[in-house]
Amino acid sequence: MPETKTTLLQVWQQLRKDEHLIIFTINAILVVFGYYIGNVLPGLFPIVKLGKMAFLVYAVVTQVAFHYNNQLGSKGLNMGWIYLYLAIIFLTIPFSFDATESFSRYITYLGGIVYLALFSKYVMARYQVRHAVLLFSLICVLSYFLPVLVAIVRLPFLASVQFHIYGDKAIAKSLGFMSNNFGWAGTITFTGLFMLISNTQVIGKMRWFFVSIMIFCVFLILVSESRSSLLIMALSLVLIISGPRVSVGYKVLTLFAIILVVLINLQFELLDLGTSRFNDKLLGDKTNLGKEFRVVVFENTKQFFYFHQEYYFHGFGWGVFVPAYQKFIDSTNDMDMHNTYLQLLYETGVFSFIVFLFAFFLPAAFKFFVYFKQYLIFLPFLILPYFENNLNSGQFVFFPFMFTLFYLGSYRTES
Repeated sequence: MPETKTTLLQVWQQLRKDEHLIIFTINAILVVFGYYIGNVLPGLFPIVKLGKMAFLVYAVVTQVAFHYNNQLGSKGLNMGWIYLYLAIIFLTIPFSFDATESFSRYITYLGGIVYLALFSKYVMARYQVRHAVLLFSLICVLSYFLPVLVAIVRLPFLASVQFHIYGDKAIAKSLGFMSNNFGWAGTITFTGLFMLISNTQVIGKMRWFFVSIMIFCVFLILVSESRSSLLIMALSLVLIISGPRVSVGYKVLTLFAIILVVLINLQFELLDLGTSRFNDKLLGDKTNLGKEFRVVVFENTKQFFYFHQEYYFHGFGWGVFVPAYQKFIDSTNDMDMHNTYLQLLYETGVFSFIVFLFAFFLPAAFKFFVYFKQYLIFLPFLILPYFENNLNSGQFVFFPFMFTLFYLGSYRTES
């Protein structure tokens, strides 16, 4: 990547002076903080949730007012796709398993999507791509550093459980986050810090502090046993090593990280990529032995839709997958699809799925690998949703995920 005279302080000052960037940052931080409170102090979570919703309303009003009073031209997302996508989902609500709950969740989603669509247009019009990437990287580091900080502070506790925390709800109650949250936060922090130290002037102790945090993030990803995070890191390392514009110093640092991963795993045997996750809730059902629970949920849902094909037109209903699954398929299930795209398909039907796929996701993924692959900060938000449902404003990476789709997908080379 080319040298630049931009300093980290300048990026911070630019972020601090932009009201709209601050609002976006606070929205993302509130989501992560909500996860922490929900686990550690669940009694306070309703208050935090109300605060998050109130702030989202403020964000929507602020962004709508800005666009009403300012002509930003044709740059950015074509809002027609947003309105079509939301209209299709709205038309499925009367067919929902629980129309009242679906409508309630739709209103929340409506605000989040409209806000992020308008915000992506604002960023596209206001900032050059490289500046936008640096600002987004800093925002992501600020938003997702809390789980990393908790892990640093509670490292002796992690050691006491022999570094294996995957799926342990008791540990989540103590640390405030589930294992995947730690892995995802580590991945986002790693890629964000890499973007900052490789594209801005970060000198002296601050640079070594960033490098130390990045190394710890690699360790945290291993501890979390998050396969989605490992996949993102593997792709990131490939892109760093193969990148013609990446300096030799960062290629060496990447090679060191790979060696470190291998040494840590040899010592503590951290990497369990599947065997412990096989279905432990349905051990009495021999047809499901040897399968992860999310795979069982997917296969059962696919089979139900095969025999009830009318559901492909309207789905179970927006936001009510779990109760519908419990009613029609298995009353003991308490897990959704853990896949944003499949969740969308089975909750709202094939038409909204097609619009989302071809208007938002595929253009963003294509343009990332053609134009943006040196900007690693976007990579987590293209991959994580395949492993988790991120279709409401309270999900862990909802805000940066939707921004990534709208921003990358609307990029035009002539702009």
